[in-house]
Amino acid sequence: MTQAEALRWTELAMRAFRLLAVDTQHLGVELGIAGSVWPLRLDPSGHVVGVVMSSRGRGTYRVDGRLSDDLRCTCSWRHECKHVAAVLFMIATKYGGSELAHGGSSSPDSGSSASAALERWLASWTDEAAPQRERLVLLLHLEGQRLFVDLGSQHLARNGVWSQAQPITIAGARRVISGEQSRQGLDGALDSLVWDKRAQATLTGRLGGFGLQAALATERLVLSFRGDSEVRQLQLVPGPPRIGKLGWLESDDGVLRTGVDLGDPAILVLPLVPAYYVDTRDGSTGEIRAARDVAKWLAAPEIRAEQVPSLARTLEERGMPAPKTTPIRVVEGLPQVRFVIFSEELPNEQKKHLGRLEFRYQGVLAPAEDEPEKRTLLEVDGEKIALVRDLDAEEDAMQSLESMGFMPESAEDHWSLPDAFSWGMFQGLGVPFLENVGIEVVYDPSYALQIVESVDYFTDLEPSGNDWFELDFGVDVQGERISLLPMLLQGLAEGADLGGEGEAMLVELPSGRLARVEFDRIRPLVDILLELAVSDQATQRRISRWQALELAETLGVDDKTGKALRELRASLTSGALSRPKLPKSFRGTLRDYQAQGVAWLGLLGKHGVGAVLADDMGLGKTVQLLAHLVARKHKKLAKGPSLVVAPTSVLVSWSEQIQQFAPKLDVLLWHGPERQSREAELSEADLVLTSYSLLHRDQELLTPIPWDVAILDEAQAIKNPKTATAHAARKLEARQRIAVTGTPLENHLGEVWSQFAFAVPGALGSERAFAQAFRNPIEKEGDDTRMAALRRRIAPLLLRRTKEDVAKELPPKTVITHHVELGTAQRDLYETVRKLVDKQVREEIARRGMALSRIAVLDALLKLRQVCCDPSLVKSKQRRQVPSAKRRFLSELLETMLSEGRRILIFSQFVEMLVLIREDLLDAGVPYAYLTGSTVNRKTQIELFQSGDVPIFLISLKAGGVGLNLTAADTVIHYDPWWNPAAEAQATDRAHRIGQDKPVFVHRLIARGTVEEKIVALQAKKAELAGALLSGGTRALDLDEALLDDLLAPLGG
Repeated sequence: MTQAEALRWTELAMRAFRLLAVDTQHLGVELGIAGSVWPLRLDPSGHVVGVVMSSRGRGTYRVDGRLSDDLRCTCSWRHECKHVAAVLFMIATKYGGSELAHGGSSSPDSGSSASAALERWLASWTDEAAPQRERLVLLLHLEGQRLFVDLGSQHLARNGVWSQAQPITIAGARRVISGEQSRQGLDGALDSLVWDKRAQATLTGRLGGFGLQAALATERLVLSFRGDSEVRQLQLVPGPPRIGKLGWLESDDGVLRTGVDLGDPAILVLPLVPAYYVDTRDGSTGEIRAARDVAKWLAAPEIRAEQVPSLARTLEERGMPAPKTTPIRVVEGLPQVRFVIFSEELPNEQKKHLGRLEFRYQGVLAPAEDEPEKRTLLEVDGEKIALVRDLDAEEDAMQSLESMGFMPESAEDHWSLPDAFSWGMFQGLGVPFLENVGIEVVYDPSYALQIVESVDYFTDLEPSGNDWFELDFGVDVQGERISLLPMLLQGLAEGADLGGEGEAMLVELPSGRLARVEFDRIRPLVDILLELAVSDQATQRRISRWQALELAETLGVDDKTGKALRELRASLTSGALSRPKLPKSFRGTLRDYQAQGVAWLGLLGKHGVGAVLADDMGLGKTVQLLAHLVARKHKKLAKGPSLVVAPTSVLVSWSEQIQQFAPKLDVLLWHGPERQSREAELSEADLVLTSYSLLHRDQELLTPIPWDVAILDEAQAIKNPKTATAHAARKLEARQRIAVTGTPLENHLGEVWSQFAFAVPGALGSERAFAQAFRNPIEKEGDDTRMAALRRRIAPLLLRRTKEDVAKELPPKTVITHHVELGTAQRDLYETVRKLVDKQVREEIARRGMALSRIAVLDALLKLRQVCCDPSLVKSKQRRQVPSAKRRFLSELLETMLSEGRRILIFSQFVEMLVLIREDLLDAGVPYAYLTGSTVNRKTQIELFQSGDVPIFLISLKAGGVGLNLTAADTVIHYDPWWNPAAEAQATDRAHRIGQDKPVFVHRLIARGTVEEKIVALQAKKAELAGALLSGGTRALDLDEALLDDLLAPLGG
């Protein structure tokens, strides 16, 4: 060990000793002076091994480690113990050469001498300042041929070793340097360097060499460089000069660069004037002495091998080292591209298919590289070749592969596809594509992809709880079974179609083979799959009993479950229902079609199936329901009370018909402020009557009750599935649910979904699935196939008979439309209002878009309709002075009808209009009945008209459109048209219904050339949509953006 090394390790030992606790220091010195440390070894690298005998001489402890790290001991303390202190003390004593060594030379047996030595040694530390914990360093790093110096700081660890340096700002450097105890030339070094705003200095040329010398003298210069696997830091110390030999270095790519040979690969060259070296093993740094300016030599540009001959002559003439190389052949041009596909064996005995992309230039194979250089130096059969690659052509070839789904597998230009299915598609479609773009596809003998043409199909329907089944569908090839459901659902969810007739797809089997699957075998599943495709992933295999019914019939599922499902569907659709035998407690006589309806409800109820009873208005739906409830009670099938939810205005009618047809039913009217006191009676009644508003308000009380049958009368009340009432209805628990409505579809198919979601949950899938599978194709595209599929789905669950079908004895109904010409003043007012609202609507749409401007559009149309009815309905200064053509026409019409003895119902959507008509009747001295939503004595008004006391009944469309039996009327007048044709039909059927014995005349008053005529045209489209669903028609609703232009067109347009 050299003296410098001994001094270095002694200093480290003393630092580490000073960081120990004072008591530990004392104990360690006592052990050292007592001769308890033996043997003690310290090698030049700073590694220490020492054996320390215990103070009582009963055992020994081994201290081991490097002085630059923590020393470890075999005692229970492990480190920082008295044994470590003893070893550190003995290193300082043995290698320090100070008076400490003299103090430790006393005989161990001389107690007084030992004590004196100990005291002297400890006293030598007493007056010293505490060790400095942080110091400023200069961080040197090399980037190519450029040198930079950054400011950094180091912290002293407990083992006395300085930590890795961390860069700091100028402000941070001022803070650290202010606490320095000894700057040792630091100020001069800092002044010799030119610092930028980032606290970084650049070393170049002779000034850089001077700065490096100054920094090296501070003993604070630290080199940061990348070692084998990580960034290392090395403190630099002055070293002796070294002789350097200027020369040339040749890289693998054939590029030559200037260099300096110092005879040792571990040495770095710092290109300054003079140039310096750094030994990366011990940090020694010194000047390089060479024949020429090293920095200028290293600044030479790179040269290619073909430039060597001419450059060599010039350098030799100037007495400078010249490069030497062997002849190189340059190969360039367009590559020949080949794609070789092959298979590799995997550990699980399966095969992995791969492709290898090859580029050959004049027969020379370009090496596979992640980031190829345009110029590559190769050695082929002993010949050196400079390959100039066409990287654009190579990139084009790789993009062709990527466009077909290939992914690079490795740096060997191997390419892969995700599965065997993709490889099968590649064979059929990809190979011709690649050959068309000039890439030769080569099949290696190892390539083994098998395609099976003949497969068997399976369909599984496993019961999963009440009314639900788990679906699976797939192929079976010689015992290899794979489900097709996941891929089909994903494809349909992404908008894929099922191919044309005779087309097929490829499916990967567990063995890696491919099976050819015919699209014709899958197509019958499309209705169900379209609904499942947009369901939550967790429920995608789950189908309702009604979807399973359709599937079992379509695919002919032959297992036990499939046969049971087909039998149920057959019984529901056969139409062979026997007339039910009703008990004497039912006091009524059913018509044939009503008896069939009761039998149908009974069959569905027997199987726990809900229903939608959608008979036309006036065909006695309430009577059929009462007969069904009485029959269930008589057969002891009813396991609890039944529930009827109806509009408040209809509850009285229900009570009256129960008294007439089923007086033995124990009925509870759940209504009024005192209802809560009758809560106990809910479970005791046979039938509970309540309103939609109370269903929502009292849902926490009503929804948990296990009802026998839950009936929603006028179920169009839940046509919007997002309302709170619809949510409450769907939460009802019942053995059978029945939705009752004369108008199952008023505006769009979403209303049908909402009613079925209550009556037969799951029959039409989720709302989102229904929209994608049925509503959008039918309403937006007029898809007759989807309409037929929807009719087929709901056929067993919906019963609808029209008056024309079953009530042949009904007198005729004649509809007369009167087109009323507006007067000049009213026409002018219409145009004024139209132009104003048209401008407002256009501005709103431009600002918010069509979807968010719906309210503005409806408000504009409302104003135009009010002008048509009577200008006084419009909030305008001129309104009182403008007469109403329709109002005058109505007065004349009524005068004629009253003279003929007609009994007349007049409907309007506008209560204000009814008030005006009422004023006209009062002026004319004509008695009338009056019914709106605010009428309190509703029953009195109805009896007033039915008894013949008054000839005219004024009714608001909303208040009197349902729940009224007004067969005393023979004339119906619709003063203004409503958007919904079903609502008008409902109002008309207050008079044209069972029990009517007179012909009924329906008069519609329409203002010619106005928005009212556009509304009538729209009514026809909506009626066609309902007819297509319920009667098998084919026309579908087709609304487009031109509708708004049509509605807001100028008068007569």
